[in-house]
Amino acid sequence: MKVYKPVTSSMRGLVNIDRRHLWKGGPEKSLIERIKRSGGRNNQGRNTAKHRGGGSIRMYRRVDFKRKAHDIEGTISRIEYDPNRSAFIALVERENKKQYVVATEDAKPGDKIGGDEVRSGSCLMLSEIPTGTRIHNIEMRPGSGAKLVRSAGVFAQVLGQDGDQVLVRLTSGQIKKLSKKCTAIIGVVSNHDHMNKCDAKAGRSRWKGRRPHVRGMAMNRSEHKMGGGRGHVKGRCSASAKGILAKGFKTRRNKRPRELA
Repeated sequence: MKVYKPVTSSMRGLVNIDRRHLWKGGPEKSLIERIKRSGGRNNQGRNTAKHRGGGSIRMYRRVDFKRKAHDIEGTISRIEYDPNRSAFIALVERENKKQYVVATEDAKPGDKIGGDEVRSGSCLMLSEIPTGTRIHNIEMRPGSGAKLVRSAGVFAQVLGQDGDQVLVRLTSGQIKKLSKKCTAIIGVVSNHDHMNKCDAKAGRSRWKGRRPHVRGMAMNRSEHKMGGGRGHVKGRCSASAKGILAKGFKTRRNKRPRELA
């Protein structure tokens, strides 16, 4: 971590990530593409995701989450910063082919990853991973690509096998049953100090594309369900501008394909 002296008011309380060990140059040109920004608008031009817009221009790095060639050993050529995610990424060279993968906590240039060995950075099926091993980038369905445990500093843990399924404890504490054919990567995701960052000024949020947020209680009654009244009105549950309750019930929808193949 880098803690700055309060030379200016905007640097007072600023805490940032130390990136001296990362690649200083630009990204691999063959693995980047433009990001189409919506500004929170849908295909009709209406604002459906509030408080978005602006921000620095950035290119998307195509990260390989399917790891189809995981059985072939590769070499990490460098560790890079990715503006589109909280974790660092690693550029891997494998049989004259380059690809980006999410870097593990102890990854460094020159390390070997891949193959059938149980070591940090290896991609294996859940049936091949020993009980108690820390894993990340987990598939929910075989061949669908990693969907779970991808953000900075997080990991899940293999608890054991139950028939054709494997019990995995996620970062939230939830125990999930997944197919033995689903793949996962050994180790902990890099950049575990991401949670200790402090932006210290509103301008840094604008650089990230986050616009100012106004509390619903500070609005008029005609603009928000929680607005209006003389002062702070208590006794109403937290809700969105359309009146949809925000706390106290599960919001996940199960109208989707089964997670197991």
